[in-house]
Amino acid sequence: MFAVGWLELKQKTRAQAHLMKCFSNIQEPYKVWSEYSDGTGAVNFLTGMGGFLQAVLFGYTGFRIKKESLNFDPALPEEIMDFSITGVCYLGNKLNFTFKRDKMTITLDKILCLQHFNLEVALVKSGETYPLNLGNESS
Repeated sequence: MFAVGWLELKQKTRAQAHLMKCFSNIQEPYKVWSEYSDGTGAVNFLTGMGGFLQAVLFGYTGFRIKKESLNFDPALPEEIMDFSITGVCYLGNKLNFTFKRDKMTITLDKILCLQHFNLEVALVKSGETYPLNLGNESS
């Protein structure tokens, strides 16, 4: 979770160092996470996996859930040119995110239930907001 904090502060190098350490907790042959990098401690360490996924989802993207909008303030380390996150379910909506050096795309892929909520995306740096409509991209 230190990586999320460093990315929020735009300290990309420090954040990336923390994230890279996580890979040593993945144990072969089935890619099971362990609590410690030497393979000891809890096996199938869900807390560690969850922290890593949160660092990617909330760190690199700067994704924050606010009452009035979904906010984004991406911070990609230099060695990452682009990445995608698919299938984020929120308030009855299924979203996909794609991040590149100079462009971010958010797609409302599917409405999952009748009681979905209309969503709006806010870009932190510019303050611009965009409605998310089914099948349309907000860039």
